[in-house]
Amino acid sequence: MTFDDWLKDVNILVHEDMWGSNEQLVVSSALESLDLDGNTTHVRNTIGDLLSYMESDTTWDLIILALESRSFTYSGEIFDALNDQLERGSSVVLEIWYLDQIASGRIRPLMQNCGIAFQQNWIRQENEDWNRFVVYIWEPDAPVLSDPNVVTFLGPGGTIWQTGDVGDLIRLTPNSNARLLAGLVPNQSDNLGLMAECFDGRMIWQTFSTHNYRQSQTLTLWQNYVINSLKARYDYLQE
Repeated sequence: MTFDDWLKDVNILVHEDMWGSNEQLVVSSALESLDLDGNTTHVRNTIGDLLSYMESDTTWDLIILALESRSFTYSGEIFDALNDQLERGSSVVLEIWYLDQIASGRIRPLMQNCGIAFQQNWIRQENEDWNRFVVYIWEPDAPVLSDPNVVTFLGPGGTIWQTGDVGDLIRLTPNSNARLLAGLVPNQSDNLGLMAECFDGRMIWQTFSTHNYRQSQTLTLWQNYVINSLKARYDYLQE
């Protein structure tokens, strides 16, 4: 079966905690634009439903957690369940801005298995120059940044989360097989990262908030996340 044929019957689970806001639901928009919304189970921002679905007998090809809300944060069993899903062969895309609060907790095995570690919190002060918050692309030829869309950089331009805790910087651990794809400085590094992939592309980490960046750029980025994490899942199934 070709990837395009397989894609018609994939199962995608999405938790997007911006449901109920007046902001564009970027993840949902990306899935719809890729004609994958019919393959998707949306649990909106309900953590109980998310856990129930992850712990069910359903085989998930892709699980997406887009965690941006500053009203509440998750820890504990949600990350245990993600780790279990990865071990079962699912792909995962995780957007999270508060690693500084939980990096020593139950998310730690997930990060260790990936080969990344929390480095430092990322704060924007009032009236601080936005140019200091550009996300620089380090691996422009990586499929997740070039297929189906070319992503050259991410420019700040959102309407919320503009000050305070805007995310976290991550680094590679010794002997890591992960790749840092983008970061805070223009040149490639093994730290100061803001985007990573591991498990042969089956897991993608984004440690900044989508809605702090231009929607025209983040929509194409999320399209890439979806397609390439599903391709990694497809390749895993061929082994």
